[in-house]
Amino acid sequence: MSSTPDDNADVTVTDPEGFNTSERLKQIYRAREDLRKMRKEAAQVRNNPNTNPQAKLEAVQHYRAAVESLLLEVGTLLKNHDPGPELWHDRHYGFVTIRPPGNWQRQGSHYESKDREYRQNVPLLVEDIPDAKRVPVIGLKWLFETETPVTRPFEFAVYGGALNETVTLAGSSAVPWRTLNQMVGDVNEFLNEVGVGLEIDEESDDVAEMDYSDLI
Repeated sequence: MSSTPDDNADVTVTDPEGFNTSERLKQIYRAREDLRKMRKEAAQVRNNPNTNPQAKLEAVQHYRAAVESLLLEVGTLLKNHDPGPELWHDRHYGFVTIRPPGNWQRQGSHYESKDREYRQNVPLLVEDIPDAKRVPVIGLKWLFETETPVTRPFEFAVYGGALNETVTLAGSSAVPWRTLNQMVGDVNEFLNEVGVGLEIDEESDDVAEMDYSDLI
């Protein structure tokens, strides 16, 4: 994670191998400032205990979109200067954990849904709740290859239904806030190494990760 810089400090920019034209630098700075602004706005929503889960999910998705915009601006540098290719293709950024959707209550040997019906006015009953799924986040390019929010199917065996009857429900989760911060920190460190001094104000991240699996 990058350290907290002075937002008003001067930034010294060198020219790695003739890459930095004035216009390209302006684009990178613009993307950096947009990211800074979006991250601050998203953090205010995310850290507000009165904000509903859907709004918090959307806030993290907006932050992810701002990270993607910055990556688009620095993509050429990342692909042509070490350790950019490793960051882009291979760096492991942990996992997105997706939990089975729904509000379930155990009823003896089965579970009853509090928010889904098997048929009209009949709650869905299932034999068990599937395990959560962990989706690995490999490389910065993962953001452009994976949907938002990250969604995976879960198969439930219907209790008391026809033989082998199942129902498939989709669970979703956002990329963890801390993962996005790690990506931004790695990009900033990379840009400093190749001579483009861009930094972002990293506010406190000591906030528990939010679980958005109940939003479907």
